[in-house]
Amino acid sequence: GAVNLWESTNGGLSWNLNAYWTWPQSGTNYIHADLHNLDYNGSTLWCGSDGGVFRSTNEGSSFTDVSEGLSISQFYRLGVYAANSSRVSCGAQDCGTNLMTGSDWTHVLGADGMETIIHPTDQNIMWACTQYGGLNKSTNGGSDFSWAASGINEDGAWTTPYILSPD
Repeated sequence: GAVNLWESTNGGLSWNLNAYWTWPQSGTNYIHADLHNLDYNGSTLWCGSDGGVFRSTNEGSSFTDVSEGLSISQFYRLGVYAANSSRVSCGAQDCGTNLMTGSDWTHVLGADGMETIIHPTDQNIMWACTQYGGLNKSTNGGSDFSWAASGINEDGAWTTPYILSPD
């Protein structure tokens, strides 16, 4: 359990990495980090994690994410575009930064999502922070983010506050 999923087939004498927490992962199964529960129901293995619910019907050889449609995110912070209240960016615990446009949600940045800000006059410019002050900026509506904390050589708090200067 914990972050990655490990499996032993010999009573714990040795362990093999069965599923890894980053996406996309080639060569190893994906399962979201911070595993809280592993249970069999019949021959189906279920995993509950900070990223949702995963199911395996082949004893953990592969997993299917069955979280679609679950509204289970816990948001640390959110930013709203004042001219359009359906344009919202949210930093989610363990689930990155997510952007709502209309009624559709898109995952735009990984890690732990923290403080987010959308520029007050241009909804395509936004900032998103990961844990410890990892500040990133997008100028294309969240399609891509780049590092925006040049010259800062120390970590901030777990949820680092920042503001956008009016100048």
